[in-house]
Amino acid sequence: MFNYNEANFFKTEDNEQIFYNKNFSSFDKSKKTIVFNYGLVCSNHHWKYQIEYFDQRGYQILIHDYRGHFQSTGRHDVKKITFPQMAKDIKDLCDFVGIDKAYMLGHSMGVNITLQIAKDYPALVQGMVLI
Repeated sequence: MFNYNEANFFKTEDNEQIFYNKNFSSFDKSKKTIVFNYGLVCSNHHWKYQIEYFDQRGYQILIHDYRGHFQSTGRHDVKKITFPQMAKDIKDLCDFVGIDKAYMLGHSMGVNITLQIAKDYPALVQGMVLI
């Protein structure tokens, strides 16, 4: 997937585990950064070619599984699987890994998540690609 890959879990304030992968060891503000937000009934596998393309060009990349999806926890509390909560999870994850500004790519439901991030955390969003 990445030339360098670091996979881990981020623990939210309510003790859920958000799974993520990143292609950098420490955040470098001088490099462009992309956060990929996949769509409903999709996964990060849909970004295979885009991730490879941008990784080879030196972009810092963060991919993740939303709360209640795939390797992340939270399926037990469906009422918390909302756009505002998932946007907060991504913002908190970005803070955790050191990202202070990124391009957000959203596909399908990921568009809604990306727009929620832009609404709630505008300082985090350097730009958006909505698919």
